[in-house]
Amino acid sequence: MIALLVVFGGVGWALALWIASERLSGIGWRSAYAVRFRPADLGALVVGAVAQLVVIPAVYVPLRWWWPEFFSEDVVRDFAQRLFERATDPVNLIVLVAVVVIGAPLVEEFVYRGLLQRSLTTRLSAVVAVVAVSGLFAAIHLRPVEFPGLFAAGVVFGACLAVTDRIATAVLAH
Repeated sequence: MIALLVVFGGVGWALALWIASERLSGIGWRSAYAVRFRPADLGALVVGAVAQLVVIPAVYVPLRWWWPEFFSEDVVRDFAQRLFERATDPVNLIVLVAVVVIGAPLVEEFVYRGLLQRSLTTRLSAVVAVVAVSGLFAAIHLRPVEFPGLFAAGVVFGACLAVTDRIATAVLAH
């Protein structure tokens, strides 16, 4: 059931993004979302790993000190742990990997960085666009305990797009 929801949700988002680029802007989806790739973009995998292993944990250090009951390592890790525990059989594991490793980076980066950040950057500074979209990206996940880490990740993903003007770097970092 989750796999079907993900597929149809992804198709819905893809259709909405295509309509927004082809029909509304008239510039085409490749230009609208900066769909370009260079081999150097693979460096974004390292950026994403550093964000996950260093930047995001560093964000939680002062929060754990100030509010240990709300930002303890167990509380922050709980959602991911419960999600992984549901993938007990091979089919569920494949669905989990497809959603977390492929679906989320593609759909979320095209929506948040490709559509929203690039649109805001035409009206505001790149820094304001990255911060605003990162806040929305974190808030939309509806997990207050994860907001600081998701915000930091959003800033990293947004910076990847802002620096390279290619969505591939944001997707790979994600």
